[in-house]
Amino acid sequence: FEVQDDFGRTFFLKNSREMVSVEGANSFRNPPHFMSLLRDETTELDAQQETEATLDAYFYHPNTAPFVALRLIQRLVTSTPSPR
Repeated sequence: FEVQDDFGRTFFLKNSREMVSVEGANSFRNPPHFMSLLRDETTELDAQQETEATLDAYFYHPNTAPFVALRLIQRLVTSTPSPR
């Protein structure tokens, strides 16, 4: 089915959930895998689209900006400046 997000981007989604069970008690959702094992033009295109979708998910996630800002502050600011 087709979904449009708040930024005007259109996504085509498949309504299915695959579950993996480990030792009967624990289970987790197996993420969809869209790439073929055979190397051809469609595989490379699938890899590019999957990478683009992952980067979009990181870029538009509401916690990305605070996370990156915190890491930049931690790395670029010194807590004990040298005396002059």
